[in-house]
Amino acid sequence: MIAATESAAAPARFGQGFIRDAWYFAALGREVAPGSLKRHELLGEPVLIGRTRAGEVYALRDICPHRAAPLSAGRLVQHPGEGETVECPYHGWRFRTDGVCAAIPSLVEGQGPEAERIRVRSYPVRESQGLVFVWMAADGRGGEPDHEPPVFPGVVGGGPRLVEAMDFDSHVDHAVVGLMDPAHGPYVHQQWWWRSTPSMHDKAKAFEPREHGFAMARHAPSSNSRAYRILGGAPATEITFRLPGYRWEHIEVGDRQVLALTCLTPVNETRTRITQVFWSDHW
Repeated sequence: MIAATESAAAPARFGQGFIRDAWYFAALGREVAPGSLKRHELLGEPVLIGRTRAGEVYALRDICPHRAAPLSAGRLVQHPGEGETVECPYHGWRFRTDGVCAAIPSLVEGQGPEAERIRVRSYPVRESQGLVFVWMAADGRGGEPDHEPPVFPGVVGGGPRLVEAMDFDSHVDHAVVGLMDPAHGPYVHQQWWWRSTPSMHDKAKAFEPREHGFAMARHAPSSNSRAYRILGGAPATEITFRLPGYRWEHIEVGDRQVLALTCLTPVNETRTRITQVFWSDHW
């Protein structure tokens, strides 16, 4: 027992475990259709993300507490006096979007247990700037967030212009190291369409502390970068890094803007999803 306790209290090593009590990007808002039930895996946990027909986004643990059936294989229903509920496909148990059981159809009147005493774990969820974030608490019983998801600067009103996602066979720790490596870019990205001439020249970068992270303060991009040159004018860019796994670059060219956001979402211990989202009012 003592050994087990000491093991549980030991700090996680690099490449093991996850940062908890944090917001993780889970889905694009436009991917969560009204009435839909979609299974996700976040930090190794099965999570159902859905949207009521009234437009509310919610997140539940995707396991029915009765016989462990996936709730995402069920459907969203509405019964008198219950509002919209998620109906389990196995025995029809119905759960409100806050996780409380609303009905057990197989029970007759007066027969226990009381349905409202049963619940499935619900996750705090926010929909902001076209993105859906889920709060992954350290306490398995849940917990309320002590801060809100990041709000990204720039041209986000019209929704993302371009989205690309890919899964990597890597723990999120390795992905974060790559995300926050300022020397990686000029060494690796030297293709003809990215840089006019190969270079590894010295260039001073000023770093500033930011909430839950740090920023590479606003600066003029490299003069040999074609990627910036196509924007025209004299661009200025600021790159911000925030735990548990966000990097965004806000580029301003006169009154035009580009926002490039990269989100790291740990699927499980050996797989990480990298999602890149771009907003722009530039052509």
